[in-house]
Amino acid sequence: MAWAGLLFFAYAMLPADYLTSWLFWTVLILAAAFLLYFPDWLSGHLQKIKRNQLLNTRRGVASIRALSWQDFELLVGNAYQRLGYRLTETGGGGADGGVDLILRKDGQKILVQCKRWNSGNVGATVVREMYGLMAHHQAHAVKIISASAFTKDAIAFAKGKPIELVDGTALCDLVAMVRQHQGHAVDGCPDCGSPMVKRHNKKQGRMFYGCEQFPACRGTRPMPDRLIREVG
Repeated sequence: MAWAGLLFFAYAMLPADYLTSWLFWTVLILAAAFLLYFPDWLSGHLQKIKRNQLLNTRRGVASIRALSWQDFELLVGNAYQRLGYRLTETGGGGADGGVDLILRKDGQKILVQCKRWNSGNVGATVVREMYGLMAHHQAHAVKIISASAFTKDAIAFAKGKPIELVDGTALCDLVAMVRQHQGHAVDGCPDCGSPMVKRHNKKQGRMFYGCEQFPACRGTRPMPDRLIREVG
């Protein structure tokens, strides 16, 4: 509303003959479009940077358990997105219970529940509830992602069913595998945490890692000579 008031004030202060010019209306339309779409673009861009930082800075179960439940869900969703899944964030799970994410790949629909528990193991009750939701949502499988572990009863109930139980150790392995899948397990951008991509410096004739957010971010990492020979 403040931006709208500012535009109206500028409109009122302009000479009458200027208001009929094509330049005025062109500038006005462009300004309105900018104010309408820029906040959403900026929010999405910052969210992407945050997702990448979460994925590229987690080292070990303790660092994952230190996340809020919201960031825990962002980490899990981004990891599976990097593996080629289409992601839907339901926003219905909250801090406890419900379907948090829906993954789709190769015609399969998979429900995901995220349990960022610092202590205590996920029991069979949670697994049974998700198994019931699978039929309700007409899904093909279920993944329950925990920062801790699962009880023996939960593991026994999931056996032989399309239910994957991912504990804290397995999640760490998944995150590490995703980073490696992106190319030689290179760490994220030193400036913003986004993934690094292979680039070629034509002037120096060398390969290096550059931030995928370039030119907004100009973070770089050197590529070891061994890898330069592999990808050159």
